[in-house]
Amino acid sequence: MIVCTNCGNHNDDTDEFCGSCGKFLEWVGQRIETPAPAPEVQAAPEPEPVKTGLIDRVKAAVGIDEGGHGSSATGATAAGPERPAGAGSTGAPATGGTGTLAAPPVGDGSGAGHGEEARRRAEEERAEQEAEAALRAQHEAEAKAAAEAEAARRAEVEARRRAEEEARARADAERRRASEAEAARRAEEERRAVAAAEAAAATAAAAAEQARADTRMHADDREAEIAAEAEAARQAEQAAAAAAALEEARRSEELARAEAEAEARALQEAQQKAREEAEARRAAEEQARQRAAEEARAKAAAEARAREEEAARKRAAALLQRARPAPTPVPEEAPPAVPGTSVTGPAAQQPAAQQPAAQQPTAQQPSASKMPPRPDPKVKPADKVLKAGDLVCGQCGEGNDPTRKFCRKCGNSLAQAVPAKKVPWWKKLFSRKSRVSKEAGTRGSKVRAAKEASFKVQIVLNTLRRVLMVLAFLGVAGSFAVPSTRNLIMDKGRSALRSAQGLFNPQFDPVNAVAVSASSAIPGREAAFANDLHSNTYWAEGSEGDGVGETISFSFENKVDLARVVVYSGAADSSENFLKQPRPKRLHLVFDNDGSADLLLKDQFEPQIFGLKGAKGVSTVNITIAEVYKGQGGSDTAIAEVEFKKKG
Repeated sequence: MIVCTNCGNHNDDTDEFCGSCGKFLEWVGQRIETPAPAPEVQAAPEPEPVKTGLIDRVKAAVGIDEGGHGSSATGATAAGPERPAGAGSTGAPATGGTGTLAAPPVGDGSGAGHGEEARRRAEEERAEQEAEAALRAQHEAEAKAAAEAEAARRAEVEARRRAEEEARARADAERRRASEAEAARRAEEERRAVAAAEAAAATAAAAAEQARADTRMHADDREAEIAAEAEAARQAEQAAAAAAALEEARRSEELARAEAEAEARALQEAQQKAREEAEARRAAEEQARQRAAEEARAKAAAEARAREEEAARKRAAALLQRARPAPTPVPEEAPPAVPGTSVTGPAAQQPAAQQPAAQQPTAQQPSASKMPPRPDPKVKPADKVLKAGDLVCGQCGEGNDPTRKFCRKCGNSLAQAVPAKKVPWWKKLFSRKSRVSKEAGTRGSKVRAAKEASFKVQIVLNTLRRVLMVLAFLGVAGSFAVPSTRNLIMDKGRSALRSAQGLFNPQFDPVNAVAVSASSAIPGREAAFANDLHSNTYWAEGSEGDGVGETISFSFENKVDLARVVVYSGAADSSENFLKQPRPKRLHLVFDNDGSADLLLKDQFEPQIFGLKGAKGVSTVNITIAEVYKGQGGSDTAIAEVEFKKKG
């Protein structure tokens, strides 16, 4: 055996390299002599238990061997040498020579079968316990692996976030250093340009002064004067060129500053977008974890509910299987006792509470209540006209005074009676009172004569009313027969119908502008996008600040009466951009008919509808942003769409 001194691994004598660390065993190996193995002592084989069948056990129990009813020696010989002493015949000598064998011992060979069964059960239980332990270990390993994976994922996310923050910090530092270096370089160039311009101006001034001095000194020399003027002009041109160069340098510096600001803004937007994406990714992961936890809770709740339902079913089945109690027997009533006779038998043995009713004093039962007789339909009620407030009986329909508690016709209770309502005048015109005959002798002849006269007057009035109604119908029909009258009536009806429809169910038609302009706009977001009938485009103002005071104008082809305006607020291409850019909060509308209106908007992307008053005969509408909702980083207030409507 060769032992590796580097890792301690045991290798065979024929190995050249270590099987654990791979080192060359000739350098790091140490050979150890392996002692010779001790001779194995073979244990004596255990005798296999003889399996005794049912027939053998029965024979052994009754003392019958395979050779017949012989002696004990014969039975032992027939059983064979392999059978143990306790599994076959007893081996005891016969008694008395009659052939009767002695009783078998208690151990009849069945103990081996019971031991095998117990061993098998113990092995099964041990296997089940090992399987349960393995399953628990597997679950624990899976849980541990999941926890380690979650921890690793979180560590990776944290490391990624930390790396992104460090990268952003480095980029910001580099950008600041570059901006500072660029600003220093441009300041140095500007200083040099100013110094050069000043030097050139000083040189030009000195030259001009020298030229004037020379001119004064040599006034007679015209050529010298002309040369001095030319030199002065040349110096002036050089100064102008230096000033132009300085202006060009300043303009280039401003352009470079604008480009640097644009690059910084783009970098900030990229960083903001990266942060938003990281936040969205973390939110999605958190939602996924919450969804998985909710699904697990729902699954556990469903399993618990299933277990509860199963337990409830078992309890119900157990309750149904219970024996119902036997019905209580009803004691038979004893026959009534006859006066003068004695009661014997079971009836005499009953207690006083179970004696027949004839033997105990009983309370007098109240007599059944009688319903009042129904009124005879042949008898007609008295002539009574219903008045407002009379109680109308719900059984016979008779009117009663409000002070009554029972009907005067049928005697029914008036607790649930409904008071009579006042009859409208138009029902009185078309109502017809029936004459009720009275029995002879109920009233005097004068009363009957007055009744008859009143009845005749009512008939005449009813006939006259019918004639007037027929004449009115003929007049209306005749007016419809004349075309001019019919057209006038139809026009009035249509006008009234349109007025009612406009009042209760107004209809609105869109009004499209022919020209849209704005005080300012960023490139690609012009004013026309606010009236292109698309809600996913928008107009964005391009002034400094958040856009308060900026105006967008809508012009129509003809003068219209505006009734409504629909406003879609904010940048509409995405939800992130909607929250990033400012949104209008209050708009001031000015019409060209000297009218105006103010709109207070909610901070939402859904369309908002407002009614307009004083917008009749309008051809131009100017909308000014008076107040805005602040954005999350942006400064370009946006309006997605503005729609105008008029009544149809």
